[in-house]
Amino acid sequence: MGFPSRRIVFLFLFILYVISNSPLFSKPDKIGQVIAEMEDLQKSGKYASTVSTLEKINKIRPYHDRVSILYGIALLYREDSVSEDEYLEGCRISARIFQHVIEMHQGMHARKFNNQLTLLHFYRALALWFSGQSEHAIAEFKISYDLNPSLKEALYNQSIIMLEQGKSAESRRIMEKYRRASDQKSGIE
Repeated sequence: MGFPSRRIVFLFLFILYVISNSPLFSKPDKIGQVIAEMEDLQKSGKYASTVSTLEKINKIRPYHDRVSILYGIALLYREDSVSEDEYLEGCRISARIFQHVIEMHQGMHARKFNNQLTLLHFYRALALWFSGQSEHAIAEFKISYDLNPSLKEALYNQSIIMLEQGKSAESRRIMEKYRRASDQKSGIE
């Protein structure tokens, strides 16, 4: 008598498992929908309108790399009426966010992650540059270029920073390297 009831319980639990994991019965991922909306807003250049939402999601899910990346980009490219101090603080936060995501991806060696790692270093370099940390920005631009030599924009930015620092000979050397790389396809798409 006990054996059939265990079989029924097992069958019932198995059916519940199948139903709960079936796409037909599961609720759509709300955060996934919000992320898609944030991506669409950023594609249309509305970075500032995504900052507060992405900040909230990033606090809830700090290890969600897609959210972190979108949040870091929003802080860099926002064009709202924040003060210069607030913008600089946003750039510092952005640099920390990109560093966090870089550390999460460090051990992954697949090509897909290498391309993403290249862009993470590039965005981190921008955040460092915009927040006044030029030397660190140059180092990050070098890393991004070393990871993907077709990313000629990294060379251009290095050259501009060095020119700003009065290192004209180094700037010219890197600008020449940039010109040679310009004959090839851009690394950012």
